[in-house]
Amino acid sequence: MRTIYDRLAKDLIEVLLRPVSRAIVRELEVTAEPQRLDLFCEPDPDRVNELDGHDLLSRIVAEGPCAFEFFHQPPSLEEVTRSLRKVLALRHSAQPSRDATLWIVSSGRPSRVFVKLPSFKPLAGWPAGVYAMDPGLRVRVIVIGDLPRSRSTLLFRLLGAGRTLGEALQELDGLPREDPLFGAASAVMIEWLLDRDAADTQRFKELLMLERYEKWRKETLEIGKAEGKAEGRAEGEAEGKREAVIAVLRARSISVDGVTVERIRRCSDVAELDRWLVRAVTAKRATDIFE
Repeated sequence: MRTIYDRLAKDLIEVLLRPVSRAIVRELEVTAEPQRLDLFCEPDPDRVNELDGHDLLSRIVAEGPCAFEFFHQPPSLEEVTRSLRKVLALRHSAQPSRDATLWIVSSGRPSRVFVKLPSFKPLAGWPAGVYAMDPGLRVRVIVIGDLPRSRSTLLFRLLGAGRTLGEALQELDGLPREDPLFGAASAVMIEWLLDRDAADTQRFKELLMLERYEKWRKETLEIGKAEGKAEGRAEGEAEGKREAVIAVLRARSISVDGVTVERIRRCSDVAELDRWLVRAVTAKRATDIFE
């Protein structure tokens, strides 16, 4: 059974890849016997440059179709070979993008795998923490804990564990609120926290997500109060959510016209705003949030 970290990885990477992809599929079934790759992306070459600011992810998709397998704990040799079997099945299937490269993303170094598969070596020209085996197999491993601490690797370090994750969250919190990565990451976290059916609240505490989200929520409330728009606690909460909806759309580079802004800012129903906030995470147009 895959964990909450697997869900986080798929949610966050999918949100960022969707605008620049011709096709993106979760739990892609690749054989008659159910085998599912965590995430598959067929990028649109004409739109890959829209990932500006996500340098590592941008380089991955610039190489063409890619399949991702996410591991919060370092994978075993069996898990790596199982992932390889999935992508080999894809390459031998009728799928149009059979030449996909497999990217195994692990929070820690799979040392035993590297011992058993010594052809894994640091990938020349890529940041530390990116490894590849024989070129013909097109199998690569990203060891999140080995990545350099820079803005270009922050997206992947947010999928890490322990100290790596803690430092990444601090860096995320320090980004300008208009930064696209802050918008995407916080939007995914907000969507999770608004999912009343999720049973993962305690796990969020392990990730420090709840504490961070509460800080971001309070910041938006304070903005509303500073503008003199908050009238009591309920109105203050609604104002924060209104501004969050607009901020998420703009952070995802979605055009928000004056009519849409006015409709959002007229709404005082917190439950309705919650729904709009969730839809803003995946909306293709601003007006999609109302549907």
